[in-house]
Amino acid sequence: MRFSSLKLNSFLFLTVFLFTQAKAGTDLLAYAQEDDGDKYGYVNQIGDWIITPQYDIAAQFSDGLAYVEKGDSAFFIDATNTVQLRTRKFENVPYFYNDIAVVEIQRGNYGCINKKGDLLFYNFSEIGNFKDGFMTAVVKNYGRTIKLGYINLKGEWVITVCNECAITDFENGLTAIRGQNKLWGYWNRDFKEVVAPKYTLAGQFKENLARIYTGNKFGYIDTTGKVAIPAIYVTATNFCEGYALVMDTKFDRKIINKKGEIVASSVYSDYAMQTFHSGLAAVHRDGKTLFIDVDKNEVFQFDGEAYNFHLGCAIVKVEEKYGLVNKKGKSIVTTQYERLGNLVDPNANNDFWGH
Repeated sequence: MRFSSLKLNSFLFLTVFLFTQAKAGTDLLAYAQEDDGDKYGYVNQIGDWIITPQYDIAAQFSDGLAYVEKGDSAFFIDATNTVQLRTRKFENVPYFYNDIAVVEIQRGNYGCINKKGDLLFYNFSEIGNFKDGFMTAVVKNYGRTIKLGYINLKGEWVITVCNECAITDFENGLTAIRGQNKLWGYWNRDFKEVVAPKYTLAGQFKENLARIYTGNKFGYIDTTGKVAIPAIYVTATNFCEGYALVMDTKFDRKIINKKGEIVASSVYSDYAMQTFHSGLAAVHRDGKTLFIDVDKNEVFQFDGEAYNFHLGCAIVKVEEKYGLVNKKGKSIVTTQYERLGNLVDPNANNDFWGH
């Protein structure tokens, strides 16, 4: 995700609904709300309430904690519903990542807290997640960037770039920076150039490959800057589970592997197709969702809207209610929820900006 478009307070309920499951830290957990206006709680993968509905706001678990609000109070709870940190209400809905949470103290004023609730620093217009020892940061004045670069956990500037530049979070020890020449290149943690600025667009490294745009086409490079897959595609996604979704110059959608080999192709090109998650790819057609595997087998079809699989489950939607199905298409949580989040391991670092 490009930092210039980062809006940390937008992730809460504007993302495709979150979910998780957890029993005493062992299950996956998902926040859930049965009907509009009801309280939020957390369910597991079979729909049992692990934390009964009691919160006005409930966010996704990450790094062992979830932010919740009840009345005038706000706090972070663990998967057993034990309050681990009492805090103030924030403009955004924060989550912990590598023991640090980005919080919006006042509208447009971001800072960071640790798991003790200490405010480490503030007075930034935008901040990224703490990765590889750095956080992307920007300071603006009336919407105009006046400082842009990378900071440490003390809020100190480690290095700054030109105000007209654009930057990304670190991934795999590399960050992409767009310089004054409007072209993108890559730098390492020592801020030494690894790939010279030469791309019109450049993404973060995912599974050791980064999506680049040059000559009006998308392709992929590896972490040394070597071209892994030539820039021949009109559109392309990041790699996930070893596969990426691309569109060729004939506007045929294809799923490719890291060698650039076609795994699934134009038989589905007239439909909205997504890449693989948990070994299955969703194909949306005629109000239904078909799931195929890497061998192009049609595994099952859901008669309604279904989202990507995550940790072996997929959110499905019927008549504005949400539920869960497993990889065989069997309903494991009936479509009864007004809002339902992605299943996550509550103790994992869940990067909600990373995909």
